[in-house]
Amino acid sequence: MHKRFISYLTTAVLVASGTNLLAKDDSKSNWHTTVGAGVGVFPIYEGSEKYTLLPIPYFTIMYKDKVSFGAEGLKVRLLKEHPYEVGIGLTYDPGRDENGNALFGNNNDGALDGLDKIDSALGARAYGNYQFDSFAVKGGITQYMGSDNNGLILDVALVKHVALDEKLSLTFLVGTEWADSKYMDTFFGISIDESMRSKFTKFDAKAGFKHVSAAVNSLYTINKSWFVMLSAQVKQLQGDAAKSPISESDTGVFVFSAIGYKL
Repeated sequence: MHKRFISYLTTAVLVASGTNLLAKDDSKSNWHTTVGAGVGVFPIYEGSEKYTLLPIPYFTIMYKDKVSFGAEGLKVRLLKEHPYEVGIGLTYDPGRDENGNALFGNNNDGALDGLDKIDSALGARAYGNYQFDSFAVKGGITQYMGSDNNGLILDVALVKHVALDEKLSLTFLVGTEWADSKYMDTFFGISIDESMRSKFTKFDAKAGFKHVSAAVNSLYTINKSWFVMLSAQVKQLQGDAAKSPISESDTGVFVFSAIGYKL
C-alpha cells in the first residue's frame, strides 16, 4: 500500500467516522467489523505533480466500542463520555523509496532518484475529540519511532456531519498538521550527499505547519449491512514542505470510492 494513500485514507476514515460507519443494530455483539473494496487516486508522493490509481481494500474492526483497528491504525479509547473522547494507539508509516513507492506498486516515476530511502516506522499516538451539536474537534500527537523517521506530528481538524436523509449523509473536514524538524527534514529536506547524487540542491526543512486540508465524505447506506462511500480531499502544502525542491506541486488531491459491508 502506498504511503500517500495511507495518509489520505486515514483522513477519509476520520471524515467518515462522523457518519457512525460501524454502527450496527445488534447491541448484543461486542464485535463490529466493516470490510470493503475500493479504488483511490492520489499523488505518487507528497508534493508530486503526478498521480497514481490503485485498487484498495478497506476494513475496520471494533471491540466493545473501546478498541479498533483499521486505516488509522490501532486505537484504544481510554475515555468516551459525551462530549469527550480520549485515547491512545499505534499507527504506521511505510516510508518512501526514490520512486515514491511504499508497500506495493511501482510508479517508475524516478522524480526522487538519488534520494535516500526512508524506512517504515511505527508511531505512538495520543488523541482527543470533543463533540458539540453536529460538529467535532479532533486532534492528536504522533511520535514516530523508526530508524529514519523519528519525527513528531501534531494534527487538528474540525468535522461537520450533515444527515440529508435516513440513507445519505455528508461529512466535511478542515484541518492542518504541524511537524517537527526531524519529520520535515526526513521527508522534505535534501542532504549534501543527496544533492550530489540527485538533481536537487541542498535544503534544510525546518519545523512548521506541513499542510492545510479540506475534505468531504458522502456515505449512502443501501441497507442494514451494505453501504457506498465517496471521499475527496485537497491538501495544500505549507512552509518548508512547499518550499522543498522535491515539491513539484503544492496542491494534492485524493479521491477514494468504496463499497463496504458491515458484518
